[in-house]
Amino acid sequence: MSEFKLNAIDFISFAVAGNTFKLKANLIGPNDQFHSVNLDIAPDEIKNKTIGEIEKLALQALRSA
Repeated sequence: MSEFKLNAIDFISFAVAGNTFKLKANLIGPNDQFHSVNLDIAPDEIKNKTIGEIEKLALQALRSA
C-alpha cells in the first residue's frame, strides 16, 4: 500500500452537528489504480495537518476498508 500516493482532495465539507471536516481523499497507485477514501477530521486537528499526514490517514483508511 505504500506505493499509493495522494492524488487529490476532491471534497471538503464541514459537518456542524458532528463538528468535523469531511474530506474525500483520492489515492493513485501502480498501474493507475485509483481509490477514494472518506476522512473525518476535527477542526482543531485539521489546521495542523500537512499533506503528508493526510496522505497517511488516507492510506490507513484504505487498509482498513
